[in-house]
Amino acid sequence: MNINTNIQSFSSQSGIKVTQNGNFNQSIDKSKNSEAININIDSKTLDTLNLLSSLEEETILKAYDNSYINKDGEAITKRLNEHYKKTNEENKRFPDPSIHIWNKYHNPDYQYYAKQMDKVERDTAYNQEISYLKRGYLQEPAHTDFILKDMKVVNGIVDEAEKKAYYREAVNTQFQQLLDKYSISIPKDKNLTFTIDPYDYKVSVGGLEDKNLSSLVEDVLNTASNSKELFSHIYNSTLDNNSQVSKEKSDKKTLFHEIKNRTGYDLRELENVDGKFLTQDGTDILELYKTGVINSKNIPEEYKGMVFELYSGKLTELAKKGFENVPDLVLSIDYKNGSFYDLGQTENFGTGKTKWIDELKASKSKTFGEAFKDYRKDIVYGENSQDIIKDALNLKEFSFKGIKSEADSLLEKYGSKDMELIKLLLMQKYLMGKEDSESDKEFYKLLKEWEESKNQE
Repeated sequence: MNINTNIQSFSSQSGIKVTQNGNFNQSIDKSKNSEAININIDSKTLDTLNLLSSLEEETILKAYDNSYINKDGEAITKRLNEHYKKTNEENKRFPDPSIHIWNKYHNPDYQYYAKQMDKVERDTAYNQEISYLKRGYLQEPAHTDFILKDMKVVNGIVDEAEKKAYYREAVNTQFQQLLDKYSISIPKDKNLTFTIDPYDYKVSVGGLEDKNLSSLVEDVLNTASNSKELFSHIYNSTLDNNSQVSKEKSDKKTLFHEIKNRTGYDLRELENVDGKFLTQDGTDILELYKTGVINSKNIPEEYKGMVFELYSGKLTELAKKGFENVPDLVLSIDYKNGSFYDLGQTENFGTGKTKWIDELKASKSKTFGEAFKDYRKDIVYGENSQDIIKDALNLKEFSFKGIKSEADSLLEKYGSKDMELIKLLLMQKYLMGKEDSESDKEFYKLLKEWEESKNQE
């Protein structure tokens, strides 16, 4: 937008030219419109045009900023960290913390044996405490953790819906800030529709009789990267059944920007000859794209071949179909009384339209104990596994002190000093191709066979 302060003439990004000459009149540039229209311009509109010319452009809208936090998830993380930090400090008071931890969860005769837990919970607690002892922090939570039984599970579908609603409220606030910056007021109860193209991210506004106001809102949204952020927000808010979105449309949009970013060329401006996009000098854009990928500094060398193969295939497919023959990912969203409202889907994330999320959450609300009760059932073997190990090793308490091998976790669990048993453990873990937690039954069977062979010697 250019301003000549001597004659107070303003040109907006939409092609509108406004000249002050006593009564403010607006004339539409005839190069972009078939008819000239005179519209009265009030001082407030003139102020907005002044602000558009004078203020520095700023991206106020943010489709995503990593500020969303699930409260239930936060509570889970807090409890786990506090519990295992405290437990780790207690474990370190013992002469050998790792032996203490092992006995606590595997030796029923041990003074501190966790009788209140089932086998799955003891295995989980053991792994978590050993991990914390070695690393000094909790690596990752486990849904079978005893201390989580009474806490609410974070349902992935509900969490995603709550996240979308959170960012909708954030974008609503940011859009109002953008309007305030340029002194724009949208009339109450007016329903606007914002439509954005997927290539230049230009916004068009429908629903207002005041075309001058529509143009100003468009100009404001088209400053900096605000329109691009709004496009991303609309896309991020879509659900699987949204009628505006399809894989074909999304792939076309992604490919367009990939080619433009790597080559500088706009696929819409290239000539399509025999299933190839050609530049004005006849160069195949595929060759330029290949060079762009090879010279890219933000693609790791080991991935460049994969990236080129992926997008070159999509480019060839699009060229065969024809750019204009594949639908564009044009996205629209409604706006009314301070909130955006989704189009093309039944569920909505707009203000006052999110009751369905509460109902969904109520239907999915379970504690960890309820949700994973089947995972907590003890595996019942023909013989008591603890007795088998104790009898075989003739030990009251287990000790693996001094033993170092790749079977560390197994040795910590079963506490053996016998190298033949170590070999058996390794065979179970590696030759059988199974983790110890998956093949306890096979292990105890092999252990019995090993015992019998030892007795026959």
